[in-house]
Amino acid sequence: MKDCSVAFQERYPFARRDASVVKVRPDYTIRCGDGRALLVDAKYKYGDAAKGAVSNSDIYEGWAFMEATGIPKLVLLYPYSSEGMSGPFEEFSSINNDQKEIIGVRVNPELVGQRGLTVFAKELAAFVEPMMHELEPGPRKTPTLHDAK
Repeated sequence: MKDCSVAFQERYPFARRDASVVKVRPDYTIRCGDGRALLVDAKYKYGDAAKGAVSNSDIYEGWAFMEATGIPKLVLLYPYSSEGMSGPFEEFSSINNDQKEIIGVRVNPELVGQRGLTVFAKELAAFVEPMMHELEPGPRKTPTLHDAK
């Protein structure tokens, strides 16, 4: 993806707990020069992808990521291996409202084992690139946590 950068586990202020700030940390934040941005978070449980549904706890966590970052789209990656998969990645669920969307994606972990991490990263970039193009370009201000009284 041209003119895009990837940040690993950046911390974003989300809420206050007494005098401290609660921060969230999605695994990857992809930002393009024109202001488009996408969050990606890896999950390490097979059950959700096998059932074809993103768990409520993953939805809550994902919504917190999107709220804290101001980025309206999140891709959740779940390990899943089946002969029925048509490729290394397969969308299996979409949770959305008018402003935000979480996309559950099955990932064949054999892709990393057989072809290496570099190939995995290139294939993942090719998979999420169309999702990036669906987003509105333009500057997005990352929200900051206002001082609590």
